[in-house]
Amino acid sequence: MSGLSELASDLGATLGGPLAIAAGLVLLLFGRRLYWLLAAAVGFVVVVTLSRRLLPELDEGTLLWASLLCGVAGAFVAVLAQRLLLGVVGGLAGAVIALWQVQQLGMERGLAWLVAAVVGGLVGGWLLSRLFEVALAVLSSLLGAQLVIDHVPVAPRWQLAAYLGLAGVGILFQLLRSRRRKKHERRRSS
Repeated sequence: MSGLSELASDLGATLGGPLAIAAGLVLLLFGRRLYWLLAAAVGFVVVVTLSRRLLPELDEGTLLWASLLCGVAGAFVAVLAQRLLLGVVGGLAGAVIALWQVQQLGMERGLAWLVAAVVGGLVGGWLLSRLFEVALAVLSSLLGAQLVIDHVPVAPRWQLAAYLGLAGVGILFQLLRSRRRKKHERRRSS
């Protein structure tokens, strides 16, 4: 197990399943509006995963505090250095999503994983910096859907369909909500 699924499992193991599901639902439905939350979640998950791999002897309490600190720092930087962070968060999210997809295809670790991570990172970074609102809706929905799917019992044969269905609902919800908000603002200003 690796890729986005492993990241979601690491997050769930650290926070607990119900909190991971709640975080996933918030990202799924409101990630575009709460881009700082997406930055915090990505920072948290990356620190949890890297710490578990590079420092396996680290106790859970220290791991949780370090991850929370990095998550809060990510949210703070998101507000202050939005443009730079967009590329970084988009790149990390794109790489994680690409790795999860490669894992779902059953590809072995190696060059395919490296290529998927690099291409996913470049695409995610480009998307988030160029198409900020749409990319936030897509990336936050994909990450939120994965957190939910990894912590809700779903038969293996239905996992991909459930993941895509949840992500689709999240993307549509966020984009339609944004469209209604912009329409309302135009009416108010005229």
